[in-house]
Amino acid sequence: MFHTYEGINYIYILIPIFMLHYLEQPLLSTLQAMNKAKINMIISLINMIIRTIGLIILCNFKIGMLSLLITLSLNIIFTCFYSYNKINKIIKKLSYN
Repeated sequence: MFHTYEGINYIYILIPIFMLHYLEQPLLSTLQAMNKAKINMIISLINMIIRTIGLIILCNFKIGMLSLLITLSLNIIFTCFYSYNKINKIIKKLSYN
């Protein structure tokens, strides 16, 4: 439409991250279904802190849109792995009882 290909570099960066993004919501929903809404709230709070601090730090490097992409990527990676870790701990605790 605009005859520009500047955004394709951002898409290449985000492809592996958005594979994790599709897993993020089911993991959070699983925690909710296990009656662990407090953990979801803590994850949300930590995400906001990571996003804010990441944007403040990376915007000082004057790298433009890439600072937003890096912060978004860190946020998604943290959420997926932290949620997965918490679900595993809960399942292991339930299986030992």
